[in-house]
Amino acid sequence: MPTLSAEGFRSGLSDYSHSGYGSGHMAPSADMPDQQSQAESFSLANMSPQRHANNAGIWEELENGVRHLALSGHDVYVVSGPLFAGARLKRIKK
Repeated sequence: MPTLSAEGFRSGLSDYSHSGYGSGHMAPSADMPDQQSQAESFSLANMSPQRHANNAGIWEELENGVRHLALSGHDVYVVSGPLFAGARLKRIKK
C-alpha cells in the first residue's frame, strides 16, 4: 500500500506564481507583538490564496476595523481561515 506524503498537499510560494492569487495573511503581520512573531506570520501556514482586489480591499478594511476595535479597548476574538465553497473552485497548484 503506498504511503501518502504531506509534500503533495503542501503549498509553496512557487504555487502562487502566475496563478492570479496572492498569499494573503489570515493573521496580519502588522498585528504581531514582536519582530519574531512578525517574521513567523509569513509562514505559508498563515496564508490563504486571495485575489489582490480582495486582499487590498474588503479584507484590509476588515483587518483595520478589527484592529481599531482592539486598540480602542474592546475585547476582540478573531477566527479566520479559508472557505472552500462555490461552483467555481480551482486549485492554484497545477
